[in-house]
Amino acid sequence: MIPRESLGWTRTQAIAKLKDESLRVAAAVRLARIAGASSPALPEPLPRAQALRLRVIDLGTEMFALGEPHPESDRALSHTLVFRADGSLLVPGDLVQAPSSAAGEPLHVSDDDEDRYAARRVNAPERKPGPTAPAASFTLFASDDVEVFPRLLVSATAVFDADAPAAPMLSLAAPASLRFQLVFQRGYPLVVLVPAHGAAEPIARYTWDPFEVSFVGPARDQLSDGTVFALDMDASPALVPVGGLIESPRHDNTPPPATPQPDEQPPY
Repeated sequence: MIPRESLGWTRTQAIAKLKDESLRVAAAVRLARIAGASSPALPEPLPRAQALRLRVIDLGTEMFALGEPHPESDRALSHTLVFRADGSLLVPGDLVQAPSSAAGEPLHVSDDDEDRYAARRVNAPERKPGPTAPAASFTLFASDDVEVFPRLLVSATAVFDADAPAAPMLSLAAPASLRFQLVFQRGYPLVVLVPAHGAAEPIARYTWDPFEVSFVGPARDQLSDGTVFALDMDASPALVPVGGLIESPRHDNTPPPATPQPDEQPPY
């Protein structure tokens, strides 16, 4: 239940209430209202039945998430909003959306998160900014062991590491008729590409390899209608391309220079 008095909580009061199991959802909802966040999970007004569906997951890294339970895992949330310990709303790609001044308190916004994949891009061409999406469009997987599998925020066009959300791990370049989706096989999370509308079998699968600290899957491939889908490799630093269409190397048909014979003088 969302107690009526929660409507008047300040940001500081709401953060304190997060420690109370019975008030945790109410506190997270209040922080979402203060931040001006919109989500299909948080209609205004919030019906009692919907309030009872909401869950809060403590991510254990001075962050917590509010959303609807995922049908396939108790470690996942749909329509997820992620907050930092100071009440700021985390928006992957844009990093942090500060709460509105309605809270009546100044907010310190921390520096940009360290991009743990920066080393992969040292020699890469200049990267275009990764796509962003409203926070409510993300599905969260709250891994309980990041050494085995990262905490993920999956949107239609990008996959982010919740612990390093400054830039995407995977980013879809084309076409718009596809979207990323988080699914589970025998309880193990998997990122797949599926048609943007309607249910269908996955078109591509991206499996996490904890030894490579990367996803393994196709960078591009051809669909049954001849359309070619592709990931934006400049904005997909966590992808090890495997399978799909492989670009053939360009062949230089220029004949090699003539090799001088032993009794000939070289032409220089």
